[in-house]
Amino acid sequence: MGSNFFKKIREGDEKTKQRWLWIFVSLSAAIIIIVWIVYMSHNLKNVAVASTEIEQGNSFWQIFKNGLIVIGDNLKSSLGYYWQIVRGKFFTPESFIIQP
Repeated sequence: MGSNFFKKIREGDEKTKQRWLWIFVSLSAAIIIIVWIVYMSHNLKNVAVASTEIEQGNSFWQIFKNGLIVIGDNLKSSLGYYWQIVRGKFFTPESFIIQP
């Protein structure tokens, strides 16, 4: 069934091909827009729930402070790791064997 349908379109004149092109483009655009609307409505519900939780639980400054603590902890661990690498490269004595 499907192959005959597309065969008719392929063998048709240019006007028929353009008409079907616009039909398929319109259907594709409609499907994309519908999926986008469903996705956005789902996300807006989640944002509304999250904003009520934030208003009830934490203030802006509490969230900001918690974010700074997390960033500080990450920086400490990263800098500690790189400091160990630098200290290992430059501050440890290396031994060389000198042959006579």
